Amino acid sequence: MTVIARRKCPDCLQCRECAPPRCLQCRKSVHRDPGELGCAFTHGRYLEWKRGRAEMDSEKTKSRPAKVRMRRPTVDLARCRDCDACLEVCPGVFGRNEDTGRLEVAERLYAHYNHRRWVHPDPLEFLYHYPDPAEREVAGLVASGLAYGRVGQILKSVSYVLDKMGPSPRMFLLESRDGDLHRTFSGFKHRFTTGGELAVFLTGIRGVLRSYGSLQEGFMAGYSPKDETVLPALEDFAALLSAAFGGARNSLLPRPARGSACKRLHLYLRWMVRKDGVDPGGWEGVDPSKLIIPLDTHMHRICKGLGLTARRCADRKTALESTRGFRTVAPRDPVRYDFALTRLGIRKDQGLEKILGEGFPCRAAPGGAET
Repeated sequence: MTVIARRKCPDCLQCRECAPPRCLQCRKSVHRDPGELGCAFTHGRYLEWKRGRAEMDSEKTKSRPAKVRMRRPTVDLARCRDCDACLEVCPGVFGRNEDTGRLEVAERLYAHYNHRRWVHPDPLEFLYHYPDPAEREVAGLVASGLAYGRVGQILKSVSYVLDKMGPSPRMFLLESRDGDLHRTFSGFKHRFTTGGELAVFLTGIRGVLRSYGSLQEGFMAGYSPKDETVLPALEDFAALLSAAFGGARNSLLPRPARGSACKRLHLYLRWMVRKDGVDPGGWEGVDPSKLIIPLDTHMHRICKGLGLTARRCADRKTALESTRGFRTVAPRDPVRYDFALTRLGIRKDQGLEKILGEGFPCRAAPGGAET
């Protein structure tokens, strides 16, 4: 290939006004085949050469095989035809309800994983150390607030804080003063959460305990059975906790009103409201059907694979949309499968991620037609 010398071609002054890009290309010697033109050529000849190159590129594009983009298969639970294909191919994920006869996604997954032997590593394990709900609700809020980042660091940080608070986290806060909290946790650090932020967060918990007697009563002050979900009560609860520090931002306390998925707060409610083989419960009076799925990036990926949402952002709207999808399967307990599904993110040798990657045996397309 002939290389053009780095100088202006003789006719640049003639076509600078009508074709400045051509002059720039000529100066930088970036023509794809400059040997066809030489160092001096008219603007008309340049345009003719450019059209010829475009036709050649078009012919090359037509002869090149088109790239096929594979989409991850999805299942629309609302349009599932309840066939036996999923049950036969994926018995570890799909199961048929003996009472209703319906094929239920993840029912066998729930039966297998929803036991305490599968809890570790999870900050939920710390709640089992507190049989009294009054102590458990305080320890649970601390553990859920720190539940971000690597799971090993989460367990280490939660253990450090709860050890400092002693056997009764509730009495530790009620008997403490602001200066005591700051001194106790001055050297604490969890990712970008500092000891000062932790002390302020604990001050907010203490304020709710002193005003309402318990965190549950503080939450129930904003709860209404008429609400479709727990979101209105959760917004009021977060406002109560942040009142002690003037509503300022705190990395341990997400704010539902700002559109966040608030995974950690919804995780806390799952722990305290539900009571089964894994979730210890302790808060009576809150309807489990109003809970929202604790949505993080992993759960978001699973929800997209199951066809519960098509949204790309793991925000509040996506959490609500995914919860509505789970509610079609378990209307009285939409977060029933949360623990079992998240085990598959921790245990890479298990099945759902593999199934989502390879495809379901059948899936319901928009409009109900199988593809």
